[in-house]
Amino acid sequence: MNEWVPFGFGGEARTIVIEGRDANDEHNRRFANYSPITPGYFETMGIQLLRGRNFNEHDANKNAAPVAIIDETMAKEFWPNEDALGRRFQFMVDNKPIEVIGIARNSKAVTLGETPIPMVYRPLNELSDAGVTLFVHTTGSPGVMLKEIRRIVRDIDVHVPITYEKTIRDHMSFALWPSWMGAILLGSLGLLALVLASMGVYGVMAYSVSQRTRELGIRMALGAQTGQVLQLVLGQGMLLASVGLGFGLFAAFGSTRLAGSFLYGVNPSDPFIFVGVTSLLALAALAACYFPARRALRIDPVVALRTE
Repeated sequence: MNEWVPFGFGGEARTIVIEGRDANDEHNRRFANYSPITPGYFETMGIQLLRGRNFNEHDANKNAAPVAIIDETMAKEFWPNEDALGRRFQFMVDNKPIEVIGIARNSKAVTLGETPIPMVYRPLNELSDAGVTLFVHTTGSPGVMLKEIRRIVRDIDVHVPITYEKTIRDHMSFALWPSWMGAILLGSLGLLALVLASMGVYGVMAYSVSQRTRELGIRMALGAQTGQVLQLVLGQGMLLASVGLGFGLFAAFGSTRLAGSFLYGVNPSDPFIFVGVTSLLALAALAACYFPARRALRIDPVVALRTE
């Protein structure tokens, strides 16, 4: 259970001061996202607890000592070169010292491409006016479970309003819609560029072969077999194509680090993409050499010799 939905709406940031540091010095005051949760939140959301312990039911008691779990980013930024576990801090709006009992792995809060920001998790011990978000992990079909979860909530209190009920897949579809649209647009432009590049390779190689019509006629007039001429044309044409593909692959590998900064969850050095694109361009070059050469070889050698 949480008060807000990652990649959605809600969320709260608070000013934090580390225990033992002057709160009046603005350099000692930092911001961190604030997220009240119940003990099963990390397991449900798949967030790994790296060190320390998780919350328990006792921690949610208002009379219990204030405790918190922070993420890796907060541990590194607030306590650099120190062990954050067991340290204390306080919110500017509350002077009670809060002890760090656990360190969780970084998670995304607003967008997939965001820079990790400090996050502090506190036990959820009271319901806010904005309501809470109930996360349910199921091994069955999430869509079917929605009805069952709604029934359970109604059995507890029929007056509890349910304002936002969706599966994670549906929620992510809405949250990632701008990213998906951008990916589709860029993918379409990339596909168009690939088609144009293939057509360009075909056109250049076809023109190169057509310029050799007279040469092919001479070779055939001197007794060269069709297979020998085709092998010669394909070998020379693919040699040029291989040189071009080599330079292209070198440039592509050199730009993977730059491309990686614009991607999330995608390997910029994906071998499937490199092999697929290279194979497509190689096939375009092969077709560009083969079909014009076949057409030229069908011409009578006498006619080919007269070609200027």
